Amino acid sequence: MHEDMKQAVEKICSSFKMENPDQRRSFWIHGAYGTGKSYAAIVFCHLFTDSVKNIEDFFDRKERITSYKNRFLSVRKKGDYLVVRKSGVTGISSGISLMMEIEVEIKKALKEKFQENAYYGKTSFVSEAQRMVTDNKYNWEAIFEDSPLFRNDRYDDFEEFQADVLRADITACGYVAAVCRENGWAMFASVDSFEMWVTDIIEGNNLQDTGIIFIWDEFTDFVRQNGDNAVLQQLSEYCKKSPFYMFLIVHVDSSWVKSLGEETYNRIMHRYHELEFHVSEDAALEMIGESIECKGGLKDTWHAIRKERVKQIIDQFDEISIYGFKQNQLERLCPLHPMTLTMLTRVAGNFAAASRTLFKFMKDEENIDRKVGFGYYIENKGPDDWGWLTADYLWDYFFQADSDIRQFSTEARRAFQLYEQKKELVTGERSDIVLRVFKAALLMIAVMSTDKVNVSEQKDSSEGGCNQKYDKKMFCW
Repeated sequence: MHEDMKQAVEKICSSFKMENPDQRRSFWIHGAYGTGKSYAAIVFCHLFTDSVKNIEDFFDRKERITSYKNRFLSVRKKGDYLVVRKSGVTGISSGISLMMEIEVEIKKALKEKFQENAYYGKTSFVSEAQRMVTDNKYNWEAIFEDSPLFRNDRYDDFEEFQADVLRADITACGYVAAVCRENGWAMFASVDSFEMWVTDIIEGNNLQDTGIIFIWDEFTDFVRQNGDNAVLQQLSEYCKKSPFYMFLIVHVDSSWVKSLGEETYNRIMHRYHELEFHVSEDAALEMIGESIECKGGLKDTWHAIRKERVKQIIDQFDEISIYGFKQNQLERLCPLHPMTLTMLTRVAGNFAAASRTLFKFMKDEENIDRKVGFGYYIENKGPDDWGWLTADYLWDYFFQADSDIRQFSTEARRAFQLYEQKKELVTGERSDIVLRVFKAALLMIAVMSTDKVNVSEQKDSSEGGCNQKYDKKMFCW
């Protein structure tokens, strides 16, 4: 329960309690990979579905949010919420298919929560598509033969297509909507009609005092492909009319935001309560320290070794170079070198991927065979060998997949390309150490060129120079 979650609870209370009209908004949860967005979504599910007693206990245990306990409980004591969770947007390429998918997921959640007492509404997009495709006044077999929509080898015949529509396949229902648009046939594929259906669902299931919470993880690709979609615009405002709240979880990196346009992205985001998730350096160091455990019977030996290691570092560098790390901190985080610790959150924040995050770097067993990550280091390097986990290990772990590197900033890609072009030139007796230094230098260049927040903070307001603290932390080594 860190500062980002505290902000989330604060904004949830403000929105759901409607403390002023503008505060009633849905939620835009964004940040880099590995910052805890998906885990936060799980917490939100529990907060709106667990028993009130469990929630009281949770708030009592979490000192950072205890002050919000009564405000949040007043929200929960209104009654039951319908919570819908979905991950990914595969096959959802338009506003209409977005609404259809929301409808299908709401119906699943209704069935699970209310069983035979669930009310599914008078009509809906999917039921309308199913009605259209069985209406004899439309010659669907001829349409299937003639329309370019069906020339993609997805269906062998009309019966196969019709069967998909009748089992509520979103792509097939989307084809029906497209055919109706092409021919000018009435099908109520509009946001107003969708909102009427949601309102009907809320009232029919006695959710007026609580509402529907739709948590959509991995929503990134829809925004990347559709930008400021008109349907998304309208749905973002719908909670002001009826209690239908969206929690959209988006992974942000500079490459696709730049191609979309930062102004466009900010315009989308500002319609919601913005919840930005980070991995703070303090939180990361605390969790890393907790993840390093010593085997039984060897604790005293390891404590002596790491004490000696840290003493060598402190003797070699001045106070500025250690930049705030206390000796007991460095001992607890040993064998991670101080430069590695300083770089770790920035590297993870800028270059993580779904399969490679800060915490996976510490725990990843799958990539040990590739000679990367903390696990590989622990299994293969001892105190008398390469005694510190240095910054080159971050390069090896986070700069390894071409598919991810294509998403990096231009300068970071150039750093990677330079390494690939020049690494074979490193030869000689000390080549292994030279290569480590080369990787660490390129890593620093990549981080400095990508970390926009830190670059913007480099201006010293009094002298127009660089931010001294940042420069010392990045360049002293």
